[in-house]
Amino acid sequence: TNAVIAQNASAYENSRNLFIGVAAGAIALALLLGFALSWSVIGPIQRIDSRLAAIASGDFSGHVDVTNRDELGALAENVNRMNDELRRLYRELETASQHKSDFLANMSHELRTPLNAIIGFSQVLREEMVGEVNEKQAEYLEDILSSGNHLLSLINDVLDLSKVEAGQVELELAPFS
Repeated sequence: TNAVIAQNASAYENSRNLFIGVAAGAIALALLLGFALSWSVIGPIQRIDSRLAAIASGDFSGHVDVTNRDELGALAENVNRMNDELRRLYRELETASQHKSDFLANMSHELRTPLNAIIGFSQVLREEMVGEVNEKQAEYLEDILSSGNHLLSLINDVLDLSKVEAGQVELELAPFS
């Protein structure tokens, strides 16, 4: 009986060691497969994240390369499409901004110069430097001067706003009531 008990104890110990070994191997395999699976998800997400950070900083030159054909691949393709569309819109915005700047530069010369001439000639007529004007003409001259000065003020305000946008106006600190 002692030999059978010893044999059973030995068989039990061998079975227990085999079970522990198989369990440890299964756990190690599960951890290894879990690590590989998680990196197959984390890697593309990190590449997409770095591409989005570059897009947010204004760099539209690259694309994210994800070979997955699952949702991550679709997400990467959408990020690339968004990148291309933002690049196109940014170029159009730069073009529109350049046109606006050209318009404001032309407006300064093309509108202010003739308007200053109108105001100047109206002042000459109002001061009767070239002859007398009747009461109705004087009233009209005042309307012309008032409207011309108002229009010149509006044009100057628009030009001042463009200077603020271009960063050509410095902040002047001063007390005010």
